[in-house]
Amino acid sequence: MEKNICSRTPNSSFCLDVLESDLRVPESLLGLAQFTIDLAHINATETIKLIQSLIKQTKNPQLKQRYTSCSQNYDIAIGDLDQAKTDLSSRDYGGVNVETTGVLNEIRDCEERFEGAPADPSRLPKRNKDLENICSIILVISNIMSQ
Repeated sequence: MEKNICSRTPNSSFCLDVLESDLRVPESLLGLAQFTIDLAHINATETIKLIQSLIKQTKNPQLKQRYTSCSQNYDIAIGDLDQAKTDLSSRDYGGVNVETTGVLNEIRDCEERFEGAPADPSRLPKRNKDLENICSIILVISNIMSQ
């Protein structure tokens, strides 16, 4: 089942690492959806903590403003993930898809803030990419469940 899901994601090796690396990963689609939403929530929560520390540490006013904006993006993304959990428990797989797409939009908004100089020297770009990859797994699973 994991290979079928992962072959539909943009980064299948990341997906396989996530779904095959932990013995606690459930076997059912519903369990996988819950697992990946929880994983995305953990990632987003840890990332917002990173962003908050970057806001405090950086001396560059441009970076500070960008981090502050990203913090707002991640606040919204966490709300979207909370709603995705609610949608999943009520078997609203289309809702899971909509909320997960909302998370992806927030991540991309955060990433776009760093397109110009100065470059972001932190781990934030990797954290954004990881959350994007986790969300792509959720989207594939929710699309399969919607069929």
